[in-house]
Amino acid sequence: MDEWDSVVKSYQESSDPKNITKVLKSAEIVLLEDLASFETEWFLSTLFRQPINLLNKVSEQRLNNDWSKFTINSFKLIGDIVTKYDSAVIYYEDIVTLCLLPYDAQTRQQALSCLTSVVTRSPLGTRDLNQHLIALEMATTCKAPLAVLIGKILVNQ
Repeated sequence: MDEWDSVVKSYQESSDPKNITKVLKSAEIVLLEDLASFETEWFLSTLFRQPINLLNKVSEQRLNNDWSKFTINSFKLIGDIVTKYDSAVIYYEDIVTLCLLPYDAQTRQQALSCLTSVVTRSPLGTRDLNQHLIALEMATTCKAPLAVLIGKILVNQ
């Protein structure tokens, strides 16, 4: 947690993907720790709100090809957070909105996987079922993650 504290204190808003890569690596280390509830809340708040604001950063940079690896890794991290921390529930609406934005095929796979993590924990993730069904019928890519997502939605309704 000390490393995360250092990252938060030294974080500067930047369009440099290397800066965010450091944030993601530090956040992955925090995920391995056994945090007290107040530490978890602080970690999530600093990651998803200020100063890092990861959800907005992904949304802003999602069409930037230089950021595609960062965006994919961010979705993986967000999915892991949703799976591990029940207290992430307050961010589910924003996470679902982010996951439903249009992405290239590789990024979309990870966004759908992240969305599937939310579906198993909250009805917020189950919205747009009809849109997912249509997307599955018309899909040439991402069929497997779409099918898994639809299956989870139907099981959890």
